Amino acid sequence: MSKWLLVDGFNLAYRCFFAVPDLTRADGFPTNAVHGWVKSLWRLQDQEKPDATLVFFDLGGAQDGWRCILSTRLNARRCPSRWSSSCPT
Repeated sequence: MSKWLLVDGFNLAYRCFFAVPDLTRADGFPTNAVHGWVKSLWRLQDQEKPDATLVFFDLGGAQDGWRCILSTRLNARRCPSRWSSSCPT
């Protein structure tokens, strides 16, 4: 049986955005999420040694689940603008 590594791409990038100190290109574009994302993916592949890796990105097509948990999201913090610019959808 083959071993697959399934990765939630946006979730990993969002975590890396806050875990890695501010890194930017010369023009000020934030790169900490991308840097942390690539390093984390490489580390996961080295640790788990999968036969295949699948990274998926939820592009927000199905919003039905949000209606169910809207009450828990009312007090949530907004995404920082630096995150939005570093990981456009």
